Amino acid sequence: MLKQRILTSLVLAPLALALVFYTPLTLFSYFAGAIVLLGAWEWSAFMGLCSKLKRGSFVVLVGALLGLLNLHWPIDSLWQNGKLVGDANYVFTLAFAWWIVASYLIWRYPAMAKAWNEGLVMRGIAGLLTLVPLWLALNTLRSAQYVESTHFGSVLILLVLGIVWSADVGAYFTGKSFGKHKLMPKVSPNKTIEGLAGGVVASIIFVISLLSFY
Repeated sequence: MLKQRILTSLVLAPLALALVFYTPLTLFSYFAGAIVLLGAWEWSAFMGLCSKLKRGSFVVLVGALLGLLNLHWPIDSLWQNGKLVGDANYVFTLAFAWWIVASYLIWRYPAMAKAWNEGLVMRGIAGLLTLVPLWLALNTLRSAQYVESTHFGSVLILLVLGIVWSADVGAYFTGKSFGKHKLMPKVSPNKTIEGLAGGVVASIIFVISLLSFY
């Protein structure tokens, strides 16, 4: 498990950083869309769709939504006079509301599991609310203050990725070494409070370290 994580990181991390820092805005937007479509393919299996036709249909639906959003909000027009275009905030507000609902569903697990497991439409909507705003968020971060600095948005994305990566690494090693108290055993039996604390501390250290260079 650990060996696989390390090998995956050694391959994917440099590719991710190259994509974030060295691709032009439009090309980055297309790559971000491709990553989201790969996520849609994986989500379709999570939905319980078995046939490739049904799974592909969900991917096409996500792709169509991304295409419409790209027509309305090209990556180079998301920021106007230093401010994010107003209607883009509606998408982020909707996504934020969904994550509150998702957190509640996790907190209430397994009480809410029946409705979730039997609701194909619900799982599909959850996928759209997870994947589509992700594409818009990546574009928003990457294009931030692009005129002033072509790499400012890249640093913002690196900050987000680094928080996730450091939290994962910190939680893994702390949980392995010191984990005794289960966090939410009905949701994930192997997660511990000590691992959570280790992930938070590792993330804080990463943020402080990165910001010290800027």
